[in-house]
Amino acid sequence: MHSAAVADRQGRCILLSGEKASGKTTLLCNLLASNKFSLIDNDRLLMGVSRNGMLQAHSMSSTINVGYGTMRICPERFNNLECPTAAMTTDKKRYSRKEFIEQFGCMAIATGIAKSIIFPAIRKDTTRLTKYDAHQTMVKILSAIETFDNNEPPDWLGISNVSEEQYSKNVQIIVKAMIEALPGFELEFGYEKISDSIIDEIEIRGI
Repeated sequence: MHSAAVADRQGRCILLSGEKASGKTTLLCNLLASNKFSLIDNDRLLMGVSRNGMLQAHSMSSTINVGYGTMRICPERFNNLECPTAAMTTDKKRYSRKEFIEQFGCMAIATGIAKSIIFPAIRKDTTRLTKYDAHQTMVKILSAIETFDNNEPPDWLGISNVSEEQYSKNVQIIVKAMIEALPGFELEFGYEKISDSIIDEIEIRGI
């Protein structure tokens, strides 16, 4: 799934999903800078259902790309950063997962139990948190699920990827579980630091 994710102090995993340039990384850095959340991932998640029926989100990315514009929102986390003079706000710096954790000074975990999903939307001069209905949430989730790709070679055990038919069945199971388990929200905000009140609302409600 094309999505970032954090976990709050109660261990609740919040997915941050959306299209490219929708504000996932910017929202991620806002949440991590509050010191109320731990990093799970910034770009790709492997979703699964545990044997006891819990919806899980697993980190998949080995690198984390952060735009220079996003870095300016919490400069204290990116101190001593050398920003190219010709860099656009949309240009990005690539970190390994370990490098990002050390640079940002945040806690991190690899897996969490998913409890909610936020769809960020960059809107100038607006900060608003809105709950989605089930249909809106489903449409957004489906748009974030990665399409079938069997170009990768077998793993070191010689096991090949699943077939397209099996992948489609897996997606149906996961999407059904996500729609049933995850309340969906849209968070509109600009390229600035999100207010403490919004961060507190996300944490307290476990959104």
